[in-house]
Amino acid sequence: MPRFNILLNSVMIKNIATLFLICTLAALKLSAAEVDGTVSSNGEKIREGTRFAVLSPGISPVLDEKTYESRIIHYLTDKGLVYAPNDPRAIKVSYTYSVDKGSVGTVAAPVYGPAYGGAVYYGGGYRHRHGWGIGVAVPAYGVVGAVPQNITIFTRELILSFAGPHGSLLQQMTLVSPGPENDLRYVMPAMIHAALKKFPMEPGERKETSADIE
Repeated sequence: MPRFNILLNSVMIKNIATLFLICTLAALKLSAAEVDGTVSSNGEKIREGTRFAVLSPGISPVLDEKTYESRIIHYLTDKGLVYAPNDPRAIKVSYTYSVDKGSVGTVAAPVYGPAYGGAVYYGGGYRHRHGWGIGVAVPAYGVVGAVPQNITIFTRELILSFAGPHGSLLQQMTLVSPGPENDLRYVMPAMIHAALKKFPMEPGERKETSADIE
């Protein structure tokens, strides 16, 4: 009785591996959300060794401002500043935050599927030295088109102010971050990180920045 085999050669295995890789990368892309934005600085540069305290804005009872304070303290001490909340000579670090009502825009969303133009097809019933083979088609997989998709983009803003012991403004850092998420409880930790990872900044400096949303 003739023996039937499905032949899987290196080309077919490569296509299967590519499909698995695309699916894996798509899953990673969905989970690896981040905050992107631009941070700018005005005023004088804050030097390493500067003593500081952090003031809460008291803007929202919903947001965990004490946690944000802790994050600011952590990032600034990592940059060489000294946390000294009881020192009257310490500079005062304060922050405010906001998000607008958003605006609707249209983006081109990629469509993934079998790219039949790149299919590898093994036609079928044919004789080979190990017996009889049957046809197998393994389509390549990738972007096959795009569809318009409406999305609301919100502009989130974080302002960090550094004031002298007598209240004079020394430096102000402003992070402007457009994105699809308007829940500040979700993005605020990443916004603080994105802004302060660029600290210290020179007066008038402007930098692109980003941080993963936890």
